[in-house]
Amino acid sequence: MKSDPLTGTLIGVLAVSVLLSGYFFTSYIMRSREIRNSQAMLMGINARRQAMNALVLDVMEYSKTHPAIDPLLEATNLKPKTGTAAPAAKPATK
Repeated sequence: MKSDPLTGTLIGVLAVSVLLSGYFFTSYIMRSREIRNSQAMLMGINARRQAMNALVLDVMEYSKTHPAIDPLLEATNLKPKTGTAAPAAKPATK
């Protein structure tokens, strides 16, 4: 029985196709896992940011009735210093 060159070529193409499919499948699974982990991390970061924003708003409201906390807010640049005026706007020049 003679060996047909077309059969050998098709088997070679099939083997390369199977190997590439395995590589792409593995790559897809790993990238999907990485994206899922990144999304979970991003959700945690956003939750902490929202909590910090809520805390800052609560502290700002608290400072309206308890001015003793103002030096701390001024030190963290959450509130402008009480002794300084806002910078004046520059006059327009032609």
